[in-house]
Amino acid sequence: MEAAQIVEPKAFDGIRIIDFTHVLSGPVASAQLAMQGAQVIKIEPREGEISRATPVSELWSARGMGPLWMAVNVNKRSSPWTFASHRRPISFVSWSRERMCCAKILGLG
Repeated sequence: MEAAQIVEPKAFDGIRIIDFTHVLSGPVASAQLAMQGAQVIKIEPREGEISRATPVSELWSARGMGPLWMAVNVNKRSSPWTFASHRRPISFVSWSRERMCCAKILGLG
């Protein structure tokens, strides 16, 4: 007989992070938040983040799944969802390093 497991809440359960970061430091930081329970939604340019491509493997680059991108975007969601089409009130934390103009473009700041 298997013992019942008690699942304790994680530090960031219930927190939604909108992640505008790219390449390494920002995505690693938001991946840490995701591992602690936050729901992280990755926002990328239409052509995809630069780290999706890799010289290591043309096959993985063609799929947009470079090893660096896969490693630093663990536990995140990517969505075609847009702020303009979302009618319900939302609350979230915006996570951005160098793309401060994103909030203004999306009408959030």
